[in-house]
Amino acid sequence: QTLRRLPVSGDIIFTIRIYSRSLSSLAGQPERAAQLAAALRGLSPDMLAYKAMPALADAAIGWLEAVSG
Repeated sequence: QTLRRLPVSGDIIFTIRIYSRSLSSLAGQPERAAQLAAALRGLSPDMLAYKAMPALADAAIGWLEAVSG
């Protein structure tokens, strides 16, 4: 995350760098897959909606749990 002041206007800009990877990158990492499954299970319905995940969460959690053993 960064906050920067623009030189001409003096406005402040907020930026975030994100990293995205496919779930398959966790196939050989059962502990991390279990951690992500737990994090997804802990999201409220409002947060799932905010992240546009209601239709995907159950499938993702199921896959992550299968990978984590």
